[in-house]
Amino acid sequence: EGDVVLVFVFLASFSLLVSRLFYRSYLSPIGVFGLIWNGLLALTEMRLINYYPLSLEAYGAFIGSYALFLVGALLTTWPAVKRLHERPHVAYRRPLEKLIQPRKTRQLLDAMNLLGLMGLMVRIWQVGQLVGWSAVTNMSAVRSATGSLAAIEKIGGGFTGYLSSLLPLVAIIGGTYWVYFPRDWKRVILCFVIPFGFAWLTGNRTVFIWTSVLFFFSYTLTRALGNRESAFRLLRPILLGVILLFIVFGVIGARRFDPGNYNAYHANLKLPWALTHIYSYVTSGFAAFSVHLADPVRLPIPGALTLSPAVRMLARLDPALLGGYTYETLVTYTVRRASVTTPAATNVFTFLGQLFDDFGWGGVFLIPFFMGTVSGWIFQRLLLRPSFGAIAWYTFFCLQFVYASTSVITHANSILVSMMALALVQRLISMGDKNVSRMLPAAGSSELSEQPLCNL
Repeated sequence: EGDVVLVFVFLASFSLLVSRLFYRSYLSPIGVFGLIWNGLLALTEMRLINYYPLSLEAYGAFIGSYALFLVGALLTTWPAVKRLHERPHVAYRRPLEKLIQPRKTRQLLDAMNLLGLMGLMVRIWQVGQLVGWSAVTNMSAVRSATGSLAAIEKIGGGFTGYLSSLLPLVAIIGGTYWVYFPRDWKRVILCFVIPFGFAWLTGNRTVFIWTSVLFFFSYTLTRALGNRESAFRLLRPILLGVILLFIVFGVIGARRFDPGNYNAYHANLKLPWALTHIYSYVTSGFAAFSVHLADPVRLPIPGALTLSPAVRMLARLDPALLGGYTYETLVTYTVRRASVTTPAATNVFTFLGQLFDDFGWGGVFLIPFFMGTVSGWIFQRLLLRPSFGAIAWYTFFCLQFVYASTSVITHANSILVSMMALALVQRLISMGDKNVSRMLPAAGSSELSEQPLCNL
């Protein structure tokens, strides 16, 4: 086990080294995904929880998908690598004063935050009607009452379910906005308060985790690649953000589970319960994927898990389009997946589990390759020509890198809706080419300077 840990530690370190040498930044797809994916695999192999041994097929999938991701990212970023090494210190125009238009961004944030607040109020009303107002603060009662298919459809379905679907996009816009307007904390804090309200009410922490990660990366990318700030200046907010996220995650977990029950985790080392809980959350998917490969339960519908909102919509229109599978069957399959024992029970199988169930072994290897090529192409644009649009799209990829040990993020309606909304609004709030040209100094100006393209 110790040798396997060293292998994944080496791969994580290798990813950071390649990222720094090739792109002069740790924030490349290779750096972010390589560090998180291999780092979590190293944690898994430390066996703080007594997981079953991983199969050779699982090791092949984990390492092979990473290797193909790396190749894909290198293919599309190679022009940027050549430019950086041919001109190691290029004279470039000073970073833009802002990548977003302040007035329009404020208006959009206010509108989307209002929709999110309305969605939270509606959700509280629905839960109160379902469990009784005296039990609204009782998370066990709420989760028990909202676990049925009928309750899921009543609470999350229909138009009211879309009121909170823009929260991921709000977090991205809020992260970039806060870089330029750090004193406007009342508007920005809603990016966290609303998702936290949903998590506190239902115990489902996914949306809160996603919005926090999206805000964190949008903020960091804007400062590092938009403002060209150094890694040292960003270290403190990065550490503070990670610590706060873990604290909130543990607090909500303590309301949802019994914090004294270590037996459920089969832990080899009795750490504080919150640490054991976090360790299980980020590592159990690897062990579950290995178990899942031995006896997979799959529906013969490509995209049933990775694009489940779109597939369920087709089932509503006509089950015959999906081989006769009904909407109810698909909701049960995608939302309430059967658990496996690792020996602890879990129903998450990393993002590779969903790719395997939807597309077989071809999906396990080819989709990470394409994920590397597309994220690399966006990062190249972000590295050489920062814009809010590039930051926003790359931030979605960073969320997938972080969440890879759990699932594919496009299984969520809120992610797909936010992506579609981003395609519509990015030009509205971004600084257009005309505004950019007015803000940039003229060629030959003393404001041009010899600096590396990126400092983080």
